[in-house]
Amino acid sequence: MESNEDAEKRLHPKLWPLVKHCLTNEKLLLHGGLVCIKHLRSSAPNSDHQSDCDRFTIALPYCTVTVECEVLFDRRNLSLPPDIVLAPNNQNFDPQIETIKAFHDWDIKDHSCLSRLAEELLNLYRDHQQFLISFNHRLQFELNSLVENTTYTVVDIWSNNFTDERTIFFIPLNIDFSKIPAYITKDNPGHPSVALVVSFYPPDGSKVIPTIIMSPAAEKILSNPKVPVWGAEYGYGSCLMDYVPAVGKHLVEMVSNLERSYEKRQEYVAALLSYFGRAVLEYDIEQYLHVNFLFDFKGFSLIVILTLSETFPQKQPVLKLRSIYHRLQGQPCQSVIDNYPYSPRWGAPVMVQKLREYLIDTIPKFRELSLKQGKWIT
Repeated sequence: MESNEDAEKRLHPKLWPLVKHCLTNEKLLLHGGLVCIKHLRSSAPNSDHQSDCDRFTIALPYCTVTVECEVLFDRRNLSLPPDIVLAPNNQNFDPQIETIKAFHDWDIKDHSCLSRLAEELLNLYRDHQQFLISFNHRLQFELNSLVENTTYTVVDIWSNNFTDERTIFFIPLNIDFSKIPAYITKDNPGHPSVALVVSFYPPDGSKVIPTIIMSPAAEKILSNPKVPVWGAEYGYGSCLMDYVPAVGKHLVEMVSNLERSYEKRQEYVAALLSYFGRAVLEYDIEQYLHVNFLFDFKGFSLIVILTLSETFPQKQPVLKLRSIYHRLQGQPCQSVIDNYPYSPRWGAPVMVQKLREYLIDTIPKFRELSLKQGKWIT
């Protein structure tokens, strides 16, 4: 089976930069999938079709399906724009070539020229699909009310009554990931993007199934977010005009919570270091998820461990007291505490002050318990 890696080896050297740009074009990838190059072949006489290929099929992602077209270059003059032959299953989509700007502006020295042609074809295909649903009052209402009453003005639609009774609305969601902590986004594979896909079954919309699709980078940030249930009774609305903004708000809050938790953890650890800095053993300087201190009380040494979660401050940090010199049943004497004075509404200085007061009262008790029940480590 052919792969995009085959294209680099088999395409004519002058054509590979154009195709490479398509494969990495974020505007094309925002339509819900990957660009695929297949059926590479050469128009040269007696060719084995393994190299210098000047003809291929490009499958463009659109609305979770693909729009396929053959791209046919003239190997005698590769500087000319290619002929485009659309697949027969594209529902009579037949754009007027003379209206496509990318053909008039074609310059093979500009490696984005094929990408811009693909973008323009997809935009025209979207217009064609919107025309196809114009005869369905329910679907037309969903589209018009969404575009006219919200900020979601770019909507891909796919409806093919010949092969599938679904009508798919593909709505890119504008989520700002710019303030996500660096430890989450480092080594991210590309740009994070999120889209809402709403499928109406059958075209009258008696059954509606929403899903969320994400780029790999967005998946790394949001993991696997739960898709809000469609329906006014669940608080998310029963039409796109209400549902899409509600889902967008839900995802924005998820991102904001990640950002806010990181900032709060950072503030909390800074306050801990301010109070107990001389006793610090180690702390997580990247994610701010744990801090360890070494304390001494009347010759009794112990490690105080604080473990934070990514939902801090809503979830209280786990506090552990661990004796250095005493063991109980083969393990270091240890006390795990999750009910010390704490409130997520407190600022970091108050949290640490309350913790300090608790430790002043608790460490002597932990010392007595370790001396009484534990065995000295020799």
